[in-house]
Amino acid sequence: MKITLAQPDPVVGDIDGNVARIEETLHQCMDESPLHCVIPFFKLL
Repeated sequence: MKITLAQPDPVVGDIDGNVARIEETLHQCMDESPLHCVIPFFKLL
């Protein structure tokens, strides 16, 4: 089982920018073909 842990660098209050960072991080994770990609929940805030 392959699990990728991702930790994008959020900016407080920049929800749109944080969503874009998470999407970019997920695209990078998919290059490694994981079964799951884990991102901390509060990265959006």
